[in-house]
Amino acid sequence: MIGEARAMELILSGRTVEAEEAERIGLLNRLVDDNALAAALAFAAEFTSYGLLAQRFARTAVSVALDNPVAEGLKIEAQLSTMAYRTQDAEEGMAAFAQKRKPVFRDA
Repeated sequence: MIGEARAMELILSGRTVEAEEAERIGLLNRLVDDNALAAALAFAAEFTSYGLLAQRFARTAVSVALDNPVAEGLKIEAQLSTMAYRTQDAEEGMAAFAQKRKPVFRDA
């Protein structure tokens, strides 16, 4: 997450990284001041409101993009997006949006 050079510097120096620095250099996503459990549950709830298939496609697109040239990553992202829009969950999501209700994804 922080790059090979910085990771090696931290490992070889043996120094401890304070939370604020870890956030600044991208070693962690966010800091919470209050109840860590409540923050973690809220963070998880944010992702569980999406369908699993859409999340899988998104993770795959990001992974592929990191390991390939931009043109190839965009091509695969377009293919995955097309696949995502052909799922039953996509139909449910669009129907729920049109009906102004929360979608009920079935991971299909």
